[in-house]
Amino acid sequence: MEKKLTIADLLDLAKMLPRGFGTNDLIMAKTCDLMTQDTVSPYQAVSAAGQPGDALQKLEEQAILARLDEIRAWVTSGRRQQFVVRESADDFQNLAQNHLIGQKISKKILARRARLLRERVEE
Repeated sequence: MEKKLTIADLLDLAKMLPRGFGTNDLIMAKTCDLMTQDTVSPYQAVSAAGQPGDALQKLEEQAILARLDEIRAWVTSGRRQQFVVRESADDFQNLAQNHLIGQKISKKILARRARLLRERVEE
């Protein structure tokens, strides 16, 4: 399992497995929670929770579906791919710079070791 789960996630999963839920259900639930937290203000949540019936559940579901529509539009517009390409290019550039810095540090360490070794030999 390459997805990183917290201990709390694993405990939730252990409780839900006997009920027929799996890892994918846990990931979906966590994703929905994040989308809800991102789109529903605490004031809206408290207000809906104070209403009779399932107002809070409906509010959360509307928020999740609205965010999914936003995501769908973002992906189909090509913006996701543009973002990923730019992000990947930046990552590769950072890796190349880190590699060059690493090489310089290695050369300095090797030069220092050689200098210390020469000093010991001369003594």
